[in-house]
Amino acid sequence: MYNESRSFRSPFKVVGLIAGGIVGLIALVVGLSSFDKVDATEHCVKTRWGRVITPKVENGLTSTVAADLTCFPLTQQQFPGGAVRGEEAASETVEFLTRDSIMMSAEIALNWKYVNVDSAFTTRRSHDAVLSEMANAVRSGARDAGATIGLRDLMGANRAGLDEVFRTAINNQMSDYALVEKVYIRKVQIPANIQSLWTQTIAMTAEQTKARAQYLTDSLNARRTVIVAEAEARKVELETRALATSPEVLRLRTAEAMAKGLSEICKGVNTCIIGGSVMDTWKSPLPR
Repeated sequence: MYNESRSFRSPFKVVGLIAGGIVGLIALVVGLSSFDKVDATEHCVKTRWGRVITPKVENGLTSTVAADLTCFPLTQQQFPGGAVRGEEAASETVEFLTRDSIMMSAEIALNWKYVNVDSAFTTRRSHDAVLSEMANAVRSGARDAGATIGLRDLMGANRAGLDEVFRTAINNQMSDYALVEKVYIRKVQIPANIQSLWTQTIAMTAEQTKARAQYLTDSLNARRTVIVAEAEARKVELETRALATSPEVLRLRTAEAMAKGLSEICKGVNTCIIGGSVMDTWKSPLPR
C-alpha cells in the first residue's frame, strides 16, 4: 500500500517541478526585460506614471520596473536621416518665394544637435516630437530666408553665403534646446523661363558693356584729334603773328628759304655757278 501511494505521487512531483521551472524562466525573462542599457551618447530621463524620478540616468543597466525611459541622442544629428554616419545625407525639398517674387525649390539637409535636453524633455517630451518641430522649422525658415535673397544672389558670387542665410533663419524658428550647426543647399531649381531670361540679360549686359567701352575709346580718340588740330592751328597762328611783328623772324625765314632754294638749284650737278644778277637780287635789302 505504501509503495502504491508513493508511485501515485511521483507524476505530480514531476509536474510541479516543470511548473516551477516555467515560472522561474518567466520570472527571469521578466526580470531581464525590466532593465535597459543607457549609452554614453544619450541622455535618458526616467519617469514613473509621468513624473520624473531621475532627470539624467547614469550609463549602464538601469531598472525599468514600473518606470519608463525617454532618451535623447547627444551626438550630432542629420535632418532628415538621424545620426551622422559619414554617408551622403538625405534631403528635404523646400519651396520659397524670392525677394523678386520668383517661386523656387531646393533640396536642404542640415546637421544639428541638442544643447539643452532638460528643456527639450519639458517642452516636447520626446525626440520624435523634436523632429516634428525641426521639420516645421526647416520649412518656415526656408521661406524666411528665401524672402531675403534675389535671383542675382542665387546666380552670382553671393551663392556661397546662402547656406549661412538659411542656417540663421532655421535657428530663429527652432526652440533654443536644439542648434542647427550646418546647412547644405543643393539642386536649386530655377524656372526654365526665368533661367532663359537671365541668360539673355547677362549676354545683353556684356554687349552693352563692350559697346560702352568702345564708345569711350572712340570719344577719347576723337577728342585727341581735336586737341592736336587745335594745337597745330594755334601754332600756325602764333607763327603768323610773329612773322608779321618781328623783322628778325622774317629774316630768319628768308635765310631758310634761300638755303632751301640754293639746295634745290644745284641738286644733281657737279658744278653750279649762279649769276650775279640773281645773287644781287637775294642780297638786296628788303623793302620797308
